[in-house]
Formats: sequence, C-alpha cells, structure tokens
Amino acid sequence: MFIDFLSGRELTMQVLNGKFKNFLGSYKTLMFISLLSLLPAMLWQGEISAGAYFAALAVLAFQYVLSVHGRIHTLCLPLERLTDGGDHLYGTFNKRWYRPTARKLARTSALCPLITAISGSLGIIYLVVLVAFYLPRGLYLFNLMRNTEKIRERQWQYLLDEKPQVAVHMAGTQNVAYQINQWLPVLEKMPFQIVIVLREKHIHRSMLPTSLPVFFAKTLRELEHFETAGIKTVLYPANPQKNAQFLRLHTMSHFFINHGESDKAVNQSKMLLAYDKLLVGGPMAERRLRGSGLRLHDGQVVHVGRPQTELRLDKISPHATQTNITVLYAPTWEGFTEDSNYSSVSDFGIALLESLVGSSNIRVIFKPHPWTGSVNGATARAYQQMQAICAKHDFQHAGSDHDLYDLMNQSDILISDVSSVMNEYLYTEKPIIMTNTRHLDEKMLHEQFPSSCAAYILSTGEAGLSLLQRIDSHDSMVDRRRQVCNDSLGDFPGGSLERFSEVIMQSLSRTTQPPSTNGEVGA
Repeated sequence: MFIDFLSGRELTMQVLNGKFKNFLGSYKTLMFISLLSLLPAMLWQGEISAGAYFAALAVLAFQYVLSVHGRIHTLCLPLERLTDGGDHLYGTFNKRWYRPTARKLARTSALCPLITAISGSLGIIYLVVLVAFYLPRGLYLFNLMRNTEKIRERQWQYLLDEKPQVAVHMAGTQNVAYQINQWLPVLEKMPFQIVIVLREKHIHRSMLPTSLPVFFAKTLRELEHFETAGIKTVLYPANPQKNAQFLRLHTMSHFFINHGESDKAVNQSKMLLAYDKLLVGGPMAERRLRGSGLRLHDGQVVHVGRPQTELRLDKISPHATQTNITVLYAPTWEGFTEDSNYSSVSDFGIALLESLVGSSNIRVIFKPHPWTGSVNGATARAYQQMQAICAKHDFQHAGSDHDLYDLMNQSDILISDVSSVMNEYLYTEKPIIMTNTRHLDEKMLHEQFPSSCAAYILSTGEAGLSLLQRIDSHDSMVDRRRQVCNDSLGDFPGGSLERFSEVIMQSLSRTTQPPSTNGEVGA
C-alpha cells in the first residue's frame, strides 16, 4: 500500500511538473515575465526610464504577434503541402535550417526590457535582431493573409495533381516521427500513388527526407479533401486519437500497419477493432490478438511480415570466430502505465552497463527508445546515469539521429526488452538477449511473451557479461530463432515487401473477398 502511495505521489508530481512547464512556456506567462523584468531596473535605477517602458510595450506587441502567428496561418491555410524549401507566397516557410520558432523568439524577447534599462541602445539592437529573425515568417504570413483564396486553391491543386490512391495518416505529440520514418523506405517502393497526411506540423521537422508528397491537414474538413481527391485506402502506423477523424470516412478502407511487431499489451487494444484490416507480421501476432479475446471479424487479420527488415537488415550467420563483439543494447521506454512498463532503463540497466565496463573485446552501443524518461521520473533519472556511464567508459550512446537498422547491422548481438526491436532483429539470425525485469519464471515468461522463446533470458543486470561470454562460446539457439522468426514475421515466397504491396493493391481494386491470412492474397 505504501508503494502504491509513492507511485501515485510520483505520478502526481510528474503531472504537476508537466503543467508547470506548460505554464512557464505559455505566451501569457512570457508576456508577464516581460513586464516583470522592469522591476529589477526600477530597483536599480530608482525609476523606469521611457526607453525601458517603450521596450516593454514593443516586446508585448511582438510576443502577441508571435502568439497568434500559428493560429492565423492555420486559419488561412488548413490544408498545406509541406516541403523542405517552399516559396514566399505559395509554399510553406519550413526550411530545416531555419530553427528559431515563434515560442523561442518569445522567450528570448522577454529579456529586452531589462537590457534596455541597462543600455537603451543595446536593448534596441537586441529587439531589432529578434524582429529580423521573425521577418521572413512575418512577410510570408502577410502574403498568405492577402492571397488566402488563391493559395488555398493552389494547395488543393497540389493534392489533385498527385492523383493519390493511398494515404498514410500520422498524428501525435512530440517525438513520433520515428513511427513514419521506419515505413518511408517501404512506401517509396510501392507501385501506387501515396501521400502522407500529418495532423501536426512538428512531425515533419523530424521526418527523414522522402520523395513522397507530405500534406498537413488541420481539421476533419480537410480530411474530406483526400476522399474527394480519390484516396481509397488509409494506412495507420500508430493508434492516436485523431485516427478516429479519418476512420469516419466510410468510403475508404482503413488498414492498421503499426510501427512495430511485439508482445506488448498495447498490441491487444480494442481500438484495433475499428480498422478494416490489421496488417501484422505473422501467425504469432494473430494468435496474440485472438487470445486476448478481441472480437475480430473474418479476414480482418492479414499477414504481411515486416518489409522494413527485408529492405534494411542484413541476414548473416551468427558470429563464430570473431575476437571482438559489438553489443547493441536497445531498451524500450516506460509506457504510460506501470502495467505497460517493460523498460530496463532502471537499476537493472545501470547494473548491466556497469557489468560490461572493462571488457576489452566488447563494444557497446546504447540505443534507448526516443520516449525514454518522458513519463516516469525514476526512468528519467536512471537514463541520465546510464548516459553518464556511456560517456565515462566510451560506450556509444546513439540518439534519435542514429538509424536503428544501421546499428542492428553493425552489431553481433542484441540486448533488448519486450519490444518490436527484438522481433525485427530476429530477421538477422544473430543472438538475442531479452531482459526479464519482472523476474518471471521461464514458463510464465514464454506464455506472456512468446517472442522470448527465441532469446537468452537475462534476469539480473549484473549477469550481463557472463551471459555474453557464454553465448560467444556456444550459441545454442540458432535453429530456435529461425523458427520464431517465421512465426513472428511470416514466411512468404516472394518476400514481405511483395506481400505488403499485393495486399494494398487488392484494397484499391475494390474487390469483395478479403485477403487471406496465408501466403496468398484473397480475391
């Protein structure tokens, strides 16, 4: 009971901490801070100079413009083609090198009244520089407001010119771009016209460059434009709430493609019942869904494998005579609830990294999930300690700018949690170690997480080095990994890329018989 109290207290503190950060970052708070910055000047000089007073008014006006910039832009242009460049009138000013966002400029400008009180000329220069940074966006917004109808028609024409057949719908908070990034190489090889539909513009800033057209759609009304433009099938790499806005368009087929194949409980959500088709890796995923009690309709589950693995991963025999070993340690994040917390970023992970210190023949790559530490304060603190260990002992800490598939190809063995990383690594046929942070016995572990049957089990972080040495001496699970790989990722005569393409093509043909769940596509 005491532990439950502490967990509830920690969760409450996390929520309050998040709200406090949002409060400090709001434009109203920043405008108040700008006024408050006059007080030190008044205490120091005994009065507020006319220059400081004028600077405060100018900053407040500037911050107000910044606060309404995004809303005005979206009102004028709720449907927009996003590009890396863009022109000043018809495109979108979204250059990747142009980093100062409106909120950053608003925060920086809050110091202007104080600087003006110290030195009037310096304060004026400071404000002029900030306005200069905003000027390209301001001019673009002015042109947009003056030519709204013309630009809207141009954006609509951009969509029609693409003659799209398939849309990929993406929505979510910060750090969700990885969900679409892993699908880009697959989607770019499809023989039909695809457009990517983003519901938040920030996702585009973290997306990898792609040849596929990318559109921003603010509201439900804009989604209807895609139906009018000829979209027949919508693909969903994740399950955010805004998916429901597209799902209401019943003339389209809605396919959930997911952003990973794992034993996590999130892959058994009742939200999955809303989709026409659930494209999963192989028989293991279907058993997981049916075993959870979901009332799936006939033909709803379709096996397509994981085309990404086929495109990006090297299938090689496990190392046998190598002197040096590269270990990829890729733990998952903590989830939104304790029941969904499979992460070893904790005392477990700290002990694991420390056990590998001093091993001259082991190279360590630490690649945590992008959301690690975003929900749980204890996880965030453990993550910091693990980063410090990596820095001190020359372990590679791979951030979001490092491609996971490249790291998989570099490695000789994987250490991971219950995660899609483990399932995709099966394709390489190289050894896998799965952390047993819940200290389940082997039978229960295999029942709850069937993919664990292909992995060596690590129940304490301290035992990491000894297990690695034992596997390096004799890898006894080669055949077992191949069996579980076929069960998890499927086995298709033409490969998973061809299988995925066939299933989508069938949806575009508007035939009535659903695709079968075996190697053949239904009529």
